[in-house]
Amino acid sequence: MVYHSIAKQRVNQSYFLQWWHGKGRADVREGMLTGEEQLRMVGVPLVIVRRLAVWSLRSYLSFSSSRRFDSKAKVWWLAGVVKESYWRYRTKRDENASRPQGVR
Repeated sequence: MVYHSIAKQRVNQSYFLQWWHGKGRADVREGMLTGEEQLRMVGVPLVIVRRLAVWSLRSYLSFSSSRRFDSKAKVWWLAGVVKESYWRYRTKRDENASRPQGVR
């Protein structure tokens, strides 16, 4: 068995939730949602919005604290996906708006 020292600030819920949020954003940057033709609302696939709603309810309605935290971590991951998807949409929209019409 190997033991690693872990900084105290990394052994709390807020650190893990921030890590999952960052992972959601990184997953979008790595192309998690590319190549999928989906209905989108301001750049965010509607299936992701639905999953966010479902996991939010699960995090509130879970009786077990471990299941509640697992659901909460998934909510934070999905929030990262939503945030990055929106920012990519907004950036692309702003770039297209700054170009002269007729130029792609």
